[in-house]
Amino acid sequence: MSDEENQILKAASGEEAIEKAKTLLPDLIIMDVVLPDIDGPDAIKVLQERPEAQDIPALFLSSIVVKDNEDQPTVKVCERTYNPIAKPINFDALLDEIKKQIG
Repeated sequence: MSDEENQILKAASGEEAIEKAKTLLPDLIIMDVVLPDIDGPDAIKVLQERPEAQDIPALFLSSIVVKDNEDQPTVKVCERTYNPIAKPINFDALLDEIKKQIG
């Protein structure tokens, strides 16, 4: 694999994430639910409205999720429902979710 295939890109805002994702079409997007300009679910919705970006999987992070609570809030974007990953992040759990999404 080349370095280009293993890049991790970051964005400071939802708008920046949208612009980068439109151009680069990443394999996976990990996004916070709450962002300074546009909420993460709204940013993903904007991307999913583009045919070329519809199938990009997304994971959401949230500080309002409590670990091991069965009544967790979910995030619904278009027809998909997501279970946000709790902050502080358990990196083993995050890696497991990433593997589920992209293999």
